[in-house]
Amino acid sequence: MDFEYVELELPPGEAPPGRRVASALVQSGYQSLGEDYAALVRRYLPGGLRPPADAAPGARTVDVLIPPASPSARILVGERAADGGPIVAVVAIGRSLEDAHRTGTAAKVAIDTRGLVSGGLARCIVNDNGRHSATRFRTEWLRALGLEHRGDGLGPAGSSRPVLAAQVLRVLRGAPPVLDRPAVLRSRLEATLAESRVPAEPDTLESLAADGLVEKSFVLVCRQTGQVVGVGQDAADVQQAMRVALRCPHCRSPLRDELQDVLYSLSEAGDEFVSSTRWIRRTVEAALRRRGCEAFVLDQRAPGGRADGAACYHDTVLVFRLADPAPGAGDPRAFLEGLRDARGAIRGAAVRGVYVADTSDVEIPAGDAAVPVTVLSSARLEDDLDRLLREVERDNFARLTGMVVALPRPHPGGFLEEG
Repeated sequence: MDFEYVELELPPGEAPPGRRVASALVQSGYQSLGEDYAALVRRYLPGGLRPPADAAPGARTVDVLIPPASPSARILVGERAADGGPIVAVVAIGRSLEDAHRTGTAAKVAIDTRGLVSGGLARCIVNDNGRHSATRFRTEWLRALGLEHRGDGLGPAGSSRPVLAAQVLRVLRGAPPVLDRPAVLRSRLEATLAESRVPAEPDTLESLAADGLVEKSFVLVCRQTGQVVGVGQDAADVQQAMRVALRCPHCRSPLRDELQDVLYSLSEAGDEFVSSTRWIRRTVEAALRRRGCEAFVLDQRAPGGRADGAACYHDTVLVFRLADPAPGAGDPRAFLEGLRDARGAIRGAAVRGVYVADTSDVEIPAGDAAVPVTVLSSARLEDDLDRLLREVERDNFARLTGMVVALPRPHPGGFLEEG
C-alpha cells in the first residue's frame, strides 16, 4: 500500500480541527470509523461515551474513513500540536501511488466543497505531499550541504538495471583478455556467471552491448584450443570465412570445421561505468523515481568530499556518500561531521545519512542520535535502498498519524446517570 498526504492549518472553530475535517468528509458520503464505533457503543451503553483520553505529545489519528467511490482505499485524519496551532493531516492510502493520489485528490475536493474554510482550502495547506519540503530542498537546504540544484536527473541512464550491470561488468573485467580486452565467449558465459553467483541471464550481455558498455563480436574459435582464429562484424562474415580453403593456425583443421561463437568484451565505457560510482548514482535515482521522488541531486560532490548528493523524500533529507572502493579511515568521520553541520542548517525536516560502500562493515563513529546514518552495501544496493526508503515512509506516516486512533471511551456509568 502507498499513501499521499496534505497538511492543513485551519482557523479556530468550535470543534477541534481534525474532527471538523472528518465531519466534512462524512457529509460528503465517506464512511467513518468514529461514527460507526460511536453508534455501536450507544447501542450497548446508552449515554456511555466519554471524550478520548488525553493523548501523549505528538500526533494522533482522530478518524479513519472509507471513500464512497473507492471501498479498498482509506482516509486517515491525523492531528498534532504545532507552534502556530494544531496541524491536521489528511492521509490517503491506496493500493498504488496512482490510487493514493486519486483518493487524496477526491478527499481534498470533498473537504473544499463543504466550505470548511472561507476562501478555499488552498489557503490552509501548509504541506501538500512533501512539495513544500521539496521546494525548500532546492532553494535552501542544498546550499547548506554545499550542493547546487542544476535540474534533476543524470541524463541517459547507460543501463536500465545498474546494479546488475555493475555485477556483470565486474565479472567481465576479471575475465582473461582476448584481443587485448577482458572478454568471455557466449558458449562459456552461463558457466562464468554461475561461478560468480551473479543472478544474470546470458541475454543480459546483449542489453549491455546495446548500452555501449560491452563490445560484441562474431568470432571463429579453434575447436581444440578454444582460441579465436577470426573476427567478423556479424555472423555472415564468419560464415564466409569458413567457406575459404584455409586452415586453423592452431590445430591445422579446415576453418569450416571450427566453431562459431560470439565474443563479449569490456568496452572503455563499461570499464569507466564499473570503476566509478555512476552506477550507484543510477541505482539511487531509479529507486527514488519509482517512488515518485523528483527532488534530488546526485551528480555532484560537496566541498571536502562530505557528500556526493542528496534527496528530499517524505519530508526527510537523505544525504548520500558514495564511498570509493577502499575509503580511508577518516572518510566516515568527515561524512558524519558534514551531517552535523547540515542538521543545524536544515530546519523543518528530518536528516538521515546514507553511506554506500563495497561492504556494509564500514564503521561510522558514534554521533548525534538526531542524525542517524545507514550503511548500505553496494552488492545489495537495490534491496537495501528499497528497505531504507520504506523505513523513511513509515517514519513520516507515524509523524502524520501518531500510529494511534483516538476514539471516544465507553463508560458504563451512563446507565446510572440516566437513572
